[in-house]
Amino acid sequence: MSTTIVKSRKSKSTASGLTKPKKKKTTKRQGAASNGILRDLGLDQGRALLWAVTSEADPQTIDTILALVDLKDNRELEAAIMAWIEQPPTPKAALPRAYQALALGYILPRVAKRLSPETVGALVTSLVAITVEVENVDAFNAPLIAQLAGGELPLLLSMVAPDGINRKQLYQRARKMLSDGLLDLLDGGGLLHAGAWNLLYPLAACWSRCRKLGRQMRRGSWSKDAEEQFQFLLRNLLRLVRPDGSLTLSDHVPPGVCDLWRSLISQADDNDVAVWANKLIRRAPVSKGKVSKGKASKEKDSKVAEDCDLEDASVASQWSAAALLWTQWSATAPRITVAYDQGCLRGELLSRREILFSGDWQPIVSKNGEELSPQGDWEQVCWISDADVDYLELEISLARNVRVQRQICLLRDDSGLFWADAILSEESAQLDYRSRLPLGEDCHFVQQPETTEGFIEHSGIPRALVLPLSLPEWLCEKSSCSLQQVEGALEYMTTGQGCALYAGQFLDLKPKRFAKPYTWRQLTVAEKRLILPNDVAVGYRIQVGRKQWLIYRSLAEPANRTVLGHNLNHEFLAAHFLPDGTVEPLVMIE
Repeated sequence: MSTTIVKSRKSKSTASGLTKPKKKKTTKRQGAASNGILRDLGLDQGRALLWAVTSEADPQTIDTILALVDLKDNRELEAAIMAWIEQPPTPKAALPRAYQALALGYILPRVAKRLSPETVGALVTSLVAITVEVENVDAFNAPLIAQLAGGELPLLLSMVAPDGINRKQLYQRARKMLSDGLLDLLDGGGLLHAGAWNLLYPLAACWSRCRKLGRQMRRGSWSKDAEEQFQFLLRNLLRLVRPDGSLTLSDHVPPGVCDLWRSLISQADDNDVAVWANKLIRRAPVSKGKVSKGKASKEKDSKVAEDCDLEDASVASQWSAAALLWTQWSATAPRITVAYDQGCLRGELLSRREILFSGDWQPIVSKNGEELSPQGDWEQVCWISDADVDYLELEISLARNVRVQRQICLLRDDSGLFWADAILSEESAQLDYRSRLPLGEDCHFVQQPETTEGFIEHSGIPRALVLPLSLPEWLCEKSSCSLQQVEGALEYMTTGQGCALYAGQFLDLKPKRFAKPYTWRQLTVAEKRLILPNDVAVGYRIQVGRKQWLIYRSLAEPANRTVLGHNLNHEFLAAHFLPDGTVEPLVMIE
């Protein structure tokens, strides 16, 4: 069955019953009909191309091409288009050229009648050639170029190209490229690989435009499996969006982000996507009339979360090299994002709509004075997400037979974050450790005058209490370890002699508890009535107000040990104290 969308009208039949096609008029009507479809889809102006466009794409040139429709002189218009056609392509200009080709494709129905047939033919031939050339592009290493030039462009041309072009073939190629892109670039749950998160919005914009174009096709823009991935992608965008509309771990708000979200929301198969987009983004992308007013503006997050049909807020994907720990769907609840691609570890903590830290979270470890380099990539070794906690554990190998295990534990009901690095060496050595958390904009670490803990403040308001578990509580106690702000980052340093070193912090993220007494103590760990050194096992007791927690970590082979009167045979335990004094485990790793 033909997949041609717009058919040219036939002229009236003659007395002999034959039809006399008029090529010139047919081309004009084809363009007019195509422009009408694009106008109905909201794509006739081509301005959607500027949604989340990156600086590498040369948005100024895209804007210039879109403005060609406003030229009064047809000769000037024709000269500009011919100049673009005759411009030799270069590998470095592949992305800008893909966007420029799309811009010309979107304005083609509006300018075709003002151009000579030769110019229209040359332009369409050039655009089709780009869709063929992109077949040689590595779709995984250059995903945006592949989806723009190999997916969106042929899909658009299958609608707007004049007669004489095989529109069916263009559509089939586009549908395959777009389906493969959604299935190959996403992890099966709609999450892009962390190494390509800088392309997340541009890809979402491309797919959103394509899905609109696909409304005119019986089979749509892609396969059913790809559509499922697109819907999952919308949910993951909600997990990663910040209140200002930018995405986590990014450094700017992209252009047209609200327009992009309006388009994405209109294509969601669940109204909860619109509800949460309006709650999570300060500049709500959808007017209140388009979602339930009660859910969007009046009800508390906790109530809306109970009624939410979306899946669990937290997600982890080893394929995507990323994890997002979130206590619940809430605009103010603590949310920590971790990306661990290409041997680098990045993290971001968002609490009460403010970014407390964001950026490089890579530990710096030295052995006998020599700084150790990574010998591979971070790997996920444990993921737990239940009613009590989100727990992520990663591991990376360093030089000289040293491993680092990163533990991140977000307490759902207790609004606390525990994270630690276990440095494990195959032989005893002097181990030095340093981590630096880049603080968010307008954030500062304010240390207490007599103790080692402090508060992360945003615009002078305390947002997190930071307890350095590996440090002594009082500054007067002599120690080579420290917790302090250095050049806009929270620097944590500790050192030790032995086969292992443990550096942990506890962040209380509930401001209502900040005025209450708080403290922490390192506990004695014993095995067979012998006190163990810190490179074998460590334990900590943390108290903030009436809340108390117990942390235990074995740094050697697990054995039957005693800490705070409890017999443990596990590698790791995180627990909280109940009002009657008993300990209830939150996480237990054997």
